[in-house]
Amino acid sequence: MKHKNLEKNCDENEKLSDKNGDSEPCENKKAQTRLASKTEKQKNKKAKISKYKAIKWVLIVTVLTFVLAFLFSFVAEITVSKAGLIFSLVLLFILILINYFFDAIGVAATACEEQPFHSMASRKEKGAKMAIMLVKNADKVSSMCCDVIGDICGIISGACSISIVLMLSTKINNPQTTFWLTIAFSALVSAITVGGKALIKIFAIRKSKNIILLTAKFLSIFSRKK
Repeated sequence: MKHKNLEKNCDENEKLSDKNGDSEPCENKKAQTRLASKTEKQKNKKAKISKYKAIKWVLIVTVLTFVLAFLFSFVAEITVSKAGLIFSLVLLFILILINYFFDAIGVAATACEEQPFHSMASRKEKGAKMAIMLVKNADKVSSMCCDVIGDICGIISGACSISIVLMLSTKINNPQTTFWLTIAFSALVSAITVGGKALIKIFAIRKSKNIILLTAKFLSIFSRKK
């Protein structure tokens, strides 16, 4: 509306200038007004697109988390219920390691700089283009690795630790001992998970370039060559 009023005022000024014999047209002002209007429309369009993409990404993450959590919990529940104590402990250890692994990738993606990979891409080094894509989408990579996979593994490892405690309680057959064992084992698993993730984050920040490059090289195996 403002731009239309400016154009109208400009037309009126141009008519007055023609009557007075002035030869200065208002075309430059009109062009600037149209350009400003076009730029504003483009900004509004980009804002709407980015908002739509953000909502779409949240929905994808929510659905994917539900599906993965359901599958992982289902497999873990069946495996732990039918397996022995040793196998359950091994499964718990594997879940904690998976949590570490994906947390390192997520942190490395946010800490890594894009510039070194551009020079590598110019030399056509393997995985460089994929690394650039990972760093550009660092927020999504971090959300997927740390929030989705990492948190799912953390929740399932907690459930797995409870199952292990129940197995031990059937052998001990002492309510008081079982009570303290449950608390101690849950605290131990939490300490190993959180403490390990803290160390992994320090390592991932320092070695972010190497971690992203290795991840990119691995993902490049499955990507289609254009």
